[in-house]
Amino acid sequence: MGACLLLAAAPACDPTDARTEELEAALKAVPVKELLDNLGFTAAYYDAESKSETEEVICEILIDHVIGAFHNVREGRDCVSVIFPGMDYYMLITGGMSWGDDPTDTYEKLILLECLPSSCYDLLLKWARQDRNG
Repeated sequence: MGACLLLAAAPACDPTDARTEELEAALKAVPVKELLDNLGFTAAYYDAESKSETEEVICEILIDHVIGAFHNVREGRDCVSVIFPGMDYYMLITGGMSWGDDPTDTYEKLILLECLPSSCYDLLLKWARQDRNG
Protein backbone atom coordinates (compact mmCIF):
# COMPACT_ATOMS: atom_id res chain seq x y z
CA MET A 1 0.00 0.00 0.00
CA GLY A 2 1.35 3.43 -0.92
CA ALA A 3 0.60 7.04 -0.45
CA CYS A 4 -2.57 8.60 -1.87
CA LEU A 5 -3.06 11.98 -3.50
CA LEU A 6 -5.47 14.10 -1.46
CA LEU A 7 -6.88 17.41 -2.68
CA ALA A 8 -9.18 19.92 -1.05
CA ALA A 9 -10.80 22.92 -2.71
CA ALA A 10 -13.24 25.70 -1.88
CA PRO A 11 -14.39 28.93 -3.52
CA ALA A 12 -11.92 31.79 -2.98
CA CYS A 13 -13.56 34.79 -1.37
CA ASP A 14 -12.51 37.62 0.93
CA PRO A 15 -13.59 37.05 4.56
CA THR A 16 -15.10 40.43 5.39
CA ASP A 17 -16.78 41.06 8.74
CA ALA A 18 -20.23 41.16 7.11
CA ARG A 19 -19.60 37.86 5.31
CA THR A 20 -18.33 36.28 8.51
CA GLU A 21 -21.53 37.27 10.31
CA GLU A 22 -23.67 35.94 7.45
CA LEU A 23 -21.76 32.64 7.31
CA GLU A 24 -21.98 32.18 11.06
CA ALA A 25 -25.73 32.84 11.02
CA ALA A 26 -26.17 30.38 8.14
CA LEU A 27 -24.17 27.73 10.00
CA LYS A 28 -26.25 28.20 13.14
CA ALA A 29 -29.42 27.77 11.06
CA VAL A 30 -28.31 24.35 9.80
CA PRO A 31 -29.93 21.47 11.71
CA VAL A 32 -27.51 19.70 14.08
CA LYS A 33 -27.79 16.37 12.26
CA GLU A 34 -27.03 17.93 8.87
CA LEU A 35 -23.99 19.80 10.19
CA LEU A 36 -22.65 16.62 11.80
CA ASP A 37 -23.35 14.60 8.63
CA ASN A 38 -21.31 17.08 6.59
CA LEU A 39 -18.43 17.69 8.99
CA GLY A 40 -18.50 14.60 11.21
CA PHE A 41 -15.39 13.02 9.65
CA THR A 42 -13.08 16.04 10.02
CA ALA A 43 -10.27 16.50 12.52
CA ALA A 44 -12.20 19.49 13.85
CA TYR A 45 -15.10 17.15 14.70
CA TYR A 46 -12.85 14.77 16.64
CA ASP A 47 -11.33 17.74 18.46
CA ALA A 48 -14.81 19.02 19.35
CA GLU A 49 -16.01 15.55 20.35
CA SER A 50 -13.12 15.20 22.80
CA LYS A 51 -14.27 18.41 24.53
CA SER A 52 -17.98 17.66 24.83
CA GLU A 53 -20.54 14.90 24.64
CA THR A 54 -23.51 16.97 23.51
CA GLU A 55 -24.11 17.38 19.80
CA GLU A 56 -25.12 21.01 20.24
CA VAL A 57 -21.79 21.94 21.88
CA ILE A 58 -19.89 19.90 19.28
CA CYS A 59 -21.67 21.95 16.58
CA GLU A 60 -20.74 25.23 18.30
CA ILE A 61 -17.07 24.15 18.35
CA LEU A 62 -17.29 23.06 14.70
CA ILE A 63 -18.75 26.43 13.74
CA ASP A 64 -15.81 28.14 15.47
CA HIS A 65 -13.41 25.94 13.46
CA VAL A 66 -15.21 26.78 10.20
CA ILE A 67 -15.09 30.53 10.91
CA GLY A 68 -11.39 30.22 11.76
CA ALA A 69 -10.78 28.36 8.51
CA PHE A 70 -12.74 30.99 6.57
CA HIS A 71 -10.41 33.68 7.92
CA ASN A 72 -7.08 31.86 7.90
CA VAL A 73 -7.16 29.58 4.86
CA ARG A 74 -4.93 31.87 2.79
CA GLU A 75 -2.21 32.25 5.45
CA GLY A 76 -0.01 29.40 4.30
CA ARG A 77 2.08 28.98 1.19
CA ASP A 78 0.61 25.54 0.50
CA CYS A 79 -2.57 26.79 -1.17
CA VAL A 80 -3.14 28.17 -4.66
CA SER A 81 -5.94 30.20 -6.20
CA VAL A 82 -6.98 28.89 -9.63
CA ILE A 83 -9.69 29.43 -12.21
CA PHE A 84 -10.49 26.89 -14.90
CA PRO A 85 -12.08 27.57 -18.30
CA GLY A 86 -15.80 28.18 -17.98
CA MET A 87 -15.64 29.20 -14.30
CA ASP A 88 -16.62 32.67 -13.16
CA TYR A 89 -14.88 32.46 -9.76
CA TYR A 90 -11.54 31.40 -8.29
CA MET A 91 -11.04 28.24 -6.24
CA LEU A 92 -8.50 27.70 -3.48
CA ILE A 93 -6.80 24.33 -3.85
CA THR A 94 -4.30 22.47 -1.70
CA GLY A 95 -3.15 18.90 -1.50
CA GLY A 96 -0.39 16.42 -1.93
CA MET A 97 0.64 12.88 -1.16
CA SER A 98 -0.56 11.43 2.13
CA TRP A 99 0.29 8.36 4.16
CA GLY A 100 -2.80 8.87 6.33
CA ASP A 101 -1.98 12.38 7.47
CA ASP A 102 -2.99 15.74 6.07
CA PRO A 103 -0.80 16.48 3.05
CA THR A 104 -0.55 20.23 3.86
CA ASP A 105 -1.19 22.55 6.78
CA THR A 106 -4.07 24.15 4.87
CA TYR A 107 -5.77 20.86 3.95
CA GLU A 108 -8.01 20.58 7.03
CA LYS A 109 -9.15 24.21 6.70
CA LEU A 110 -10.16 23.71 3.07
CA ILE A 111 -11.89 20.41 3.86
CA LEU A 112 -14.03 22.24 6.42
CA LEU A 113 -15.05 24.77 3.77
CA GLU A 114 -15.42 22.18 0.99
CA CYS A 115 -17.77 20.01 3.04
CA LEU A 116 -20.09 22.73 4.30
CA PRO A 117 -23.81 22.13 3.97
CA SER A 118 -25.01 23.44 0.60
CA SER A 119 -26.75 26.49 2.10
CA CYS A 120 -23.38 27.66 3.49
CA TYR A 121 -21.23 26.53 0.55
CA ASP A 122 -23.52 28.49 -1.76
CA LEU A 123 -22.61 31.64 0.18
CA LEU A 124 -18.91 31.01 -0.53
CA LEU A 125 -19.74 30.59 -4.22
CA LYS A 126 -21.77 33.80 -4.29
CA TRP A 127 -18.98 35.77 -2.61
CA ALA A 128 -16.27 34.27 -4.84
CA ARG A 129 -18.28 35.34 -7.89
CA GLN A 130 -18.75 38.83 -6.47
CA ASP A 131 -15.03 39.14 -5.75
CA ARG A 132 -14.10 37.96 -9.26
CA ASN A 133 -16.73 39.83 -11.24
CA GLY A 134 -17.37 42.89 -9.09
